[in-house]
Amino acid sequence: MVSGHSENTDLKKSNEILILYSHINQHLSDSSWNKAMGQLPNYMQTGVQALHHWQDRHASLVGKLLLKRALKMFGYPENVLNDIRYSQNGKPYIDSSLDFNLSHTRKHVLCAIGRGLCLGIDIEEIRSMNLEAFKSSFNGNAWDYINNSSNPMRTFFKYWTILESVIKADGRGLEISLPEIGITGSRAFLESKTWYLNSFSKIDNNWISVSSNKKIDKIDWLEIVLPF
Repeated sequence: MVSGHSENTDLKKSNEILILYSHINQHLSDSSWNKAMGQLPNYMQTGVQALHHWQDRHASLVGKLLLKRALKMFGYPENVLNDIRYSQNGKPYIDSSLDFNLSHTRKHVLCAIGRGLCLGIDIEEIRSMNLEAFKSSFNGNAWDYINNSSNPMRTFFKYWTILESVIKADGRGLEISLPEIGITGSRAFLESKTWYLNSFSKIDNNWISVSSNKKIDKIDWLEIVLPF
């Protein structure tokens, strides 16, 4: 189930995910940029500034602010970003009670968060690609399904976001070989683990997929309008 969301809604239930999202349509003004950057720890500011393209800098900044907003909605303090830690494989976390994940294109930024589960999210703009270049990333069944679908390009991006979201939820990153991930209906399988899938084309010309280690009863969406 997918629905809208209010910041006053109870967020203590497991098996529910909240997705905060923003659209980046133009440069933030200097004053808005400086105010937003001032909300990040110094090491995060350094990481944002190191990115080459303005869209990537804006997306990185907005993603971190969405995370801060989401964590505050879950009861964490104003300075919560100072408490972010990183696993051996580089996945950020705050504690064992919840999980979160970020994804962005140059125009859209998403932050997914939920209690009592592991999750990953990915968004990709649907665009023209040489699909054959990605054949080795899929197992045979998935590749056949993509090519035999009525719209192979859209189906490719749906399946690609699924693969990416599973990898991000798993947390081991590049240690995982993409063709090892099997996709059957609304589930993905990797080694002995089952990941539950939700995919959307909620944002025009984009595919979004969320993977979680528990079946999700409800996904709420909350748009945060820039600047904030």
